[in-house]
Amino acid sequence: GKCQNAFPLCQSASSIYAGGPLPRIVDDSIMVVGEAAGHVHPLLGEGNYYAIMGGRIASEICIKSSNEEDFSKISLKRYEIKCNEIFGKELALAFEKRGIK
Repeated sequence: GKCQNAFPLCQSASSIYAGGPLPRIVDDSIMVVGEAAGHVHPLLGEGNYYAIMGGRIASEICIKSSNEEDFSKISLKRYEIKCNEIFGKELALAFEKRGIK
């Protein structure tokens, strides 16, 4: 067929950080989302759900902050609070079972 001589151009892999959420995921004009925020299930290595939900929450908070013209750490803290409400307990329990605080 057409793909008889196909070959990969490159192969790469990287590890996924599953050491727990960062102690702080917001600052002035900054919201950290997904794996960068440590939102990865430590038992499953799964992070797509948390990245999508975190991105959705971040966009909602960004719109609110834009309407209020306030991107301060205090204003963006709503992102962190909402993430904790939606999936914080689930991740905390998984980290606890894995022995990560």
